[in-house]
Amino acid sequence: YALAQASTTANFEPKEVSPLNAVKQIDRPVILLHGTNDQRISFAYGKQLYENLTSKDKRFVAMEGAGHNNIFAVNDSLYYNSIETFLADFGN
Repeated sequence: YALAQASTTANFEPKEVSPLNAVKQIDRPVILLHGTNDQRISFAYGKQLYENLTSKDKRFVAMEGAGHNNIFAVNDSLYYNSIETFLADFGN
């Protein structure tokens, strides 16, 4: 429903919108933290998004045992350490 409403409002065809293609336009540093037990967006799809990123400065962090909304609660130290390291490496 939300996609149908958005496509009407913004005048686009939902079948033509592809995150896998859109990420090919991103050339800035990107970090993706993805729960291995995500039931909304599959872990495999998260990896595909990462692989399609054009950016050379990218990092993928598998959050073992986490779902879609609880990556911080499952492993807050990995969450914080991953972001801090990423910013130290790429945060100019």
